[in-house]
Amino acid sequence: MSPQSFLFVPIALEALKAIAPYSLDFLTEVGRRLSAATGDVCETAFLFQRISVALQRFNVVLMHESFVAPDVEPDF
Repeated sequence: MSPQSFLFVPIALEALKAIAPYSLDFLTEVGRRLSAATGDVCETAFLFQRISVALQRFNVVLMHESFVAPDVEPDF
């Protein structure tokens, strides 16, 4: 395949904001193709659910990493 046959679509997600229009179009098309390949009409919804869960898991990791236990006990 030549490089001209590929399309790069960045997908940026934020927890409380909408998905960018180009990203939404791309993900919808991927979901449509998954539905066509599997015969399951729910594949697009499943794709968006998987992306949502991945974003939530990543946010949990970020929150967990932000809490740092002190190495030394305070002198009281």
